[in-house]
Amino acid sequence: MPYDAFISYCSEDKKVADAVCGTLEANKIRCWIAPRDVVPGRTWGSAIVDAIGDSAVMVVIFSRHSNGSPQVMREIERAVNKGVSIIPFRVEAVMPSKDMEYFISSCHWLDAMNPPLERHIGELADAILALQHRGASPVKEAAPKKSQTRPAALWISFALAAILAIAAGAWFFRPKANDAGPTAQLERPAPNASVVGPLLLSWTTKDLPQENLSFEVSLTPAGKAPIVQRTARNSIVPQGVEGKIRWKVRPIWQSPGQPERVGAWNKEQDFTYYPSALNRIIATRTIHVGTAEPDGFFVKQDGAELTGYEIELLRDLGTKILAARGIAAKPAITYTRRIWGEDFFRLLERDGAVDLIASAISITPEREKTYGLLFSEPTLQYPQTMIAKPGVKPFVDGKLVLARVGAAEKTTNETFARKLLGETASERFVPYAGSGAYDRMLADLVAERIDGALIDKPYALQKVAELKQSIGADLALTDITAEIVPGIELEKMGFAVRKSDRALLQEIDAQLKATSATRDGVLSKSIPGWSK
Repeated sequence: MPYDAFISYCSEDKKVADAVCGTLEANKIRCWIAPRDVVPGRTWGSAIVDAIGDSAVMVVIFSRHSNGSPQVMREIERAVNKGVSIIPFRVEAVMPSKDMEYFISSCHWLDAMNPPLERHIGELADAILALQHRGASPVKEAAPKKSQTRPAALWISFALAAILAIAAGAWFFRPKANDAGPTAQLERPAPNASVVGPLLLSWTTKDLPQENLSFEVSLTPAGKAPIVQRTARNSIVPQGVEGKIRWKVRPIWQSPGQPERVGAWNKEQDFTYYPSALNRIIATRTIHVGTAEPDGFFVKQDGAELTGYEIELLRDLGTKILAARGIAAKPAITYTRRIWGEDFFRLLERDGAVDLIASAISITPEREKTYGLLFSEPTLQYPQTMIAKPGVKPFVDGKLVLARVGAAEKTTNETFARKLLGETASERFVPYAGSGAYDRMLADLVAERIDGALIDKPYALQKVAELKQSIGADLALTDITAEIVPGIELEKMGFAVRKSDRALLQEIDAQLKATSATRDGVLSKSIPGWSK
């Protein structure tokens, strides 16, 4: 054949293609590459078709550009039709499109995503030379026989194609020296971890020279064949995998002048991975909620289960999200609990098992910025409420006049109370922290240790009703609206998701808008005295 290799590439990858061509030709591998080898006077299409047919191997510079290139796709299709061996040379971590996968899924790939590029091109040259050497066994020419007709030539062609295929497989799966010995130690993710969002697999190894050190990583999604890829780094970002996955790693190294050596695979571990929380909810029919300690109407404990306004709303939204995909199921609600505060708001960042957090969270730009969250559309809007003894006026001319005011620590209630108290907040504000903060605050109010308690309206209504029923205590509620304190806005409560989970956020927001008309009616039945 006139050419050993036809180089197929997209114009955006010309520098890589030229580097491949230069190195291959330095190894006496005859290359055809456009536009260099298009003879003047010939049409581009006919030159490419003839060159593909006259080449032993097609090297595809595979990137995001070539993955979507109709021209590269046509070249690959012609190579397949003409029986030309194909070697995809992947320079970017891109999974092939379905059209591309149809033609090259069975090919042996060479990954060149990690520098130096020259080393990977050298491996490519070795692969092509190995094909040449294995396909060049001398065959003594026999005298033609009359019975030797075209079918016999066809069988010879098939045999040669089989030899090339076996040769390619032999090179890629060739035995390496000492297939045992040092192993890599898996670091992340932890065994049986559940991960949502960006995923980095990482490992370490000891007592091996860093020069010429690389690794083979095997990823096996449930019910599928292993995906084995090679990297020079001690970590990879997996592509195109989801669900329960088994993974293992082994080191590969080469001392100067010595054959390549391969360590043993380490013990295989499992992890579960979904690129997004929405994917996981759809696949598992489960929503895993991060919540603060259940207390009151919004999120509360019922035996081993969570219930409450927010949880039942979330279950309804999840049912509609599943139904939109043809799944007739009500999602299960599981949960991870943290004490209100820093650890609670960091749940999505620190625990990949959590899909969203819900615990009557007020929507604030500060929380979005500090904790890297995105909030849903409001699930509820209401004023904050000042609770005081009957006959006491908390506000005069828009100013808070109570001597000592309590609020739950590290909440929007505290922020608002300090704002109302102004410069005197350090003397007049009383913080309440931890479990049972509302109950202790109202007990102090009844005992006149404080003069007012600032609480969100739904909790204020519930807690005051409970005190009236249990000990007969009379307390008065004042909704802090713009009529009382000009410029004050309503509290907005919502669900929080990771910034990487915008798809889940869009689904939740769409369903919240569809159910907004009925939500206030549910609240008025559940909370005594509730009104907008």
